[in-house]
Amino acid sequence: MRTIPEDEKVFLGGDFNGHLGRDVSNYNSVHGGFGLGARNESGENLLEFALGKELVIANSIFRKKDEHLITYKSGRHATKVDYFLVRKGDRASFFDCKVVLGTEMPTQHRLLVLVFRIRKKIVEKKVESRGKIMWGRLKEDMVATLSSKIS
Repeated sequence: MRTIPEDEKVFLGGDFNGHLGRDVSNYNSVHGGFGLGARNESGENLLEFALGKELVIANSIFRKKDEHLITYKSGRHATKVDYFLVRKGDRASFFDCKVVLGTEMPTQHRLLVLVFRIRKKIVEKKVESRGKIMWGRLKEDMVATLSSKIS
């Protein structure tokens, strides 16, 4: 993370095997409070990492039904262990983070999607402008003088 320039976008996603829980105490700047169950040690480590690197955990920010928070399901065991981390400064660029239900996946993990917009920087081109001669406004003697100087 230290080698990534500040002006570059960061979307860090994966299976972090951490449970964040719903409690946001000490982490309200990185955790939105929409988690499942209780926090474990891996979840605490993930929150500390996010706090130290000024990231926000995207899928803890959006209110969802519990079934739509579950990223891993195997039999009767269901939990949320997959996360997207994004720079705090880019928080306004993402609109939703959701689990897509009903997708066929080769593992017990569910597809997690981050919906975002990247704004393209508009670079203004410097165009050299040449002065225009407003011939219609010139008097006849000035037109003749100017024409002789140009040609």
